[in-house]
Amino acid sequence: MAYNAQFFADLMSSTGVPRAAIPFVVAQIAHESANFTSNLLDTHNNASGVTYNAKWQKNAQRGEALPENPNVYYAKFNSIQDWAKAYYHIIKRKINNPLEATDIEDYVTRLRSHNYFTDTVDNYLHGLNAWYNKYKGIVPSAGNAIVTLALLAGVFFLVRQITR
Repeated sequence: MAYNAQFFADLMSSTGVPRAAIPFVVAQIAHESANFTSNLLDTHNNASGVTYNAKWQKNAQRGEALPENPNVYYAKFNSIQDWAKAYYHIIKRKINNPLEATDIEDYVTRLRSHNYFTDTVDNYLHGLNAWYNKYKGIVPSAGNAIVTLALLAGVFFLVRQITR
């Protein structure tokens, strides 16, 4: 499947990523996946290099070994949606939550504080900046908002009917 920034903006919004953080997350995914074209994305449904952890990844298997560490393996997810849930779980931390960042530098600094990447903050930020500048205006598509509003309206209608 051919992926693009809008697909990931919508996908990450559906997992609960706040609207303000979508451009940061899409920039990171673009950076980690060579603009949504990496072999890892195509073969493992893994858009960001998530490593395998059998304890909490129930919808993943052990994939190929990391080139720099043959004792650590990439996660191979059953679907891109399974990857999105795992990715959201990883970056959504209660302390120093990257999804609460105020700008791209703050986002990268918060990721680094959780050991999400091993590079220096400056190098990782430099890599992310090009993608962020390209995608900083991206928002989830209106279709997602319309579906969400329709679902909420349906729930409201049902609740009203039940409480009458």
